[in-house]
Amino acid sequence: MAMVHCSCDFASKKALRRPVYAAAALTQSKAPFSGKTAGLAQKPIGAGPRPSRSAVVEVLDFKFLKNLGLKKPEFLPDFGKEKRQVMLDRFFTSYDKATLEELLSDNAQIVEQSPKSRTYNKSEWINVLTNHVVPAIPNYKWCHATDATKDKDGYCLVTVQATGHHTGKPLRIPGSEMAKLDTTQKKFTLQEASLKVKIEDGQIQEISMMPTKGAGFTGIYEALGGRVPSAF
Repeated sequence: MAMVHCSCDFASKKALRRPVYAAAALTQSKAPFSGKTAGLAQKPIGAGPRPSRSAVVEVLDFKFLKNLGLKKPEFLPDFGKEKRQVMLDRFFTSYDKATLEELLSDNAQIVEQSPKSRTYNKSEWINVLTNHVVPAIPNYKWCHATDATKDKDGYCLVTVQATGHHTGKPLRIPGSEMAKLDTTQKKFTLQEASLKVKIEDGQIQEISMMPTKGAGFTGIYEALGGRVPSAF
């Protein structure tokens, strides 16, 4: 079974386990690439007898498939999975601007659908989290669980659950009609939510929260006793 990384212990991590495709007998080729075979290393000319049909297939770098607009064959191992796992773990456990600026692409979009769809761009989302949520909730934590596997549309599924204790500054969600919420001293644990995260070119391009009541920034506000305008 696939390894599921999680920043806290909650039941959803079990649902994220996925089968691992067999990668037996696949090794990294050290021979120069002739370009005659799409992605498969050939033995250099003059290097000995031709291999038999049962010879081990050696895998080179399949990045060029992406450049051609082609998908990686399903029987091959996911070479970028470890990097995505590290990136997702950093993103969901870091609340400083420098890290978030590094991990989110300049054109990143974060879509929150609780209770109404709202789309944040990179700067808006970082502003809400680092300048409003974290100062109001110093121990804010975004527990997460994922195996960093891509689905057929190129998204990773991540289950998250926000927790915290409102002991800091009053909470305000900029860009909304929600009134500033004075420090409540309340603790909260939100509903688990499922996120679809797209990672391309070494950065997060999109985060989309599937419709979940009581999650996201709006869910935090409500959990602390705030009243969300019906028009929001």
